[in-house]
Amino acid sequence: MVKGGQSMDSFLLMRQEERAAYDRLMRYILHPQAHCLTMEVLGGKRGRNKKFDGDKAICLEPGPGLSEDCIVYSFGIANEWSFDESIHEMFGCKVFSFDPSMGMEDHRHGDGIMFFNMGIGEFDGKITVTGQTWNMRTFDSILKQLGHWNRTIDVLKLDIEGAEYVVLEDILGKGLLNHVNHLCMEIHLPDNPYWTRVLRLLRRIEEEAGLRHFSTRNNTQMPPMRVPGFYARYEQHFFEMAWYRH
Repeated sequence: MVKGGQSMDSFLLMRQEERAAYDRLMRYILHPQAHCLTMEVLGGKRGRNKKFDGDKAICLEPGPGLSEDCIVYSFGIANEWSFDESIHEMFGCKVFSFDPSMGMEDHRHGDGIMFFNMGIGEFDGKITVTGQTWNMRTFDSILKQLGHWNRTIDVLKLDIEGAEYVVLEDILGKGLLNHVNHLCMEIHLPDNPYWTRVLRLLRRIEEEAGLRHFSTRNNTQMPPMRVPGFYARYEQHFFEMAWYRH
C-alpha cells in the first residue's frame, strides 16, 4: 500500500498516466504544426550567459502580417524595452506597454510607445505583491479604457511570470483572442503535474480562436528543472511560444 490506502498498482498507473500526459504536452510545445515563411524575431538582449533573452517571434507571411496602423499590447516589461522599441522602429506600430512592478507612473516611453502602470489579470482591482500595490485590469477592461474595443490587436505579448494561464483562460472565455492576430507568450510549466489541463488550454488557442502555433524556443536563461512525478528527469520548463492567425 502507498499513502491514503492507495494500492501500489493504482499508484503506478496514475504515475504512468501523468507521464503520458506530460509527453503529450511536450510534443505540442516542441513541435509547432504551422509553417511560417517569413518569421521576424524582435528585441531581446544578452543575459548573464551571453545568450539572448526577451526576444519575441511574429510571422509576416502567411497570415495577416501586421496592418498599416498596427497595434501592439505588451504585458510584462521589467525595464527591458527592446521588443517594444524594435516593433515600433521597424513597423511603426503603436505600442501599449504594461507592467505594475516597475514603480513607474504612466508615461510616454519615446515616440509611439505608451507605458501604463498596470498589470493584466482575471479581475479589476488591486493586489499587494512584495509590499507593492499593483493595479490589475482584465483584457476587456483595458481594451475599453484605451478605446480599442472594436479594433484588432496585431500583437499580444504576454510575459507575466506564471500568470499566463489564468489570464489566457479569461481572454479565451470571453472570446477576445478572436480579435488578436499574433500571440507571443512565455510559458512556465507548473510545479504540479497538471499537464492535461495545460495542454487543453493551449489547444484552445487554436480550436477556439483560430490561431496557429508556429514557433517554440527555449528560454535561454533558465536551466533544466526536475519534472514533477518523474525520477531524475530534468528538462526545460520555460518556453517562448508564438501563434499567428491563419
